[in-house]
Amino acid sequence: MGITVRFVMRTVCLLIFSFHCVLGEYLVGRVREGQFEYPRLNGFLRPQHAQLMCDRDKMCGGFTYKGHVGANEKQEIFFFHLIINFEGGRDAWNWVTYRPDARSVVTFSAIPNSTIETWEDKSVRILTTFYDSSDEGIKKCEGLKDKCAGVVLNQKTGEALLLGNLNVDEMVVSDMYQTFVKLNPFETERTFHTGVDAFDHY
Repeated sequence: MGITVRFVMRTVCLLIFSFHCVLGEYLVGRVREGQFEYPRLNGFLRPQHAQLMCDRDKMCGGFTYKGHVGANEKQEIFFFHLIINFEGGRDAWNWVTYRPDARSVVTFSAIPNSTIETWEDKSVRILTTFYDSSDEGIKKCEGLKDKCAGVVLNQKTGEALLLGNLNVDEMVVSDMYQTFVKLNPFETERTFHTGVDAFDHY
């Protein structure tokens, strides 16, 4: 009886985990250190646990670890806000990278410094197109594809502003603004997000 119960419970857990796996994807390869790291989550974790943490955290863009796909033992896992420096060559074949594929944007409680004037200078606001909500802005941004890197939301007014490009290094932490960074497919030659390691202080 005990064996039957353990078998059933194990089967249920496997089914639940299998269902959860379709939310993201595992890739053979690594992400270089020093690029949009999210060190607050780093640690020795089982990949399944790391996946659950990342899927539930809107600021997580993925993680990487040295090991193999499907590993059950704890690995030293490194998390990132954005994954844009993916290495899939022969030297990185013993690394694994996960990204939550169902997520199209990552959210930050911050605003690019260069856009603050757009909100506060009336002469600039007159020449700027604002959207009524973040959902409307994100929908428009996704439709523009390469011409839009993200959306900034003023949480006080509910207005949203599109970003043609985004330098993460100039982001300023703010309770009033949120920035939604669009996650693009891995591109080794170009990206619309620049910067080095701006979010260590989160």
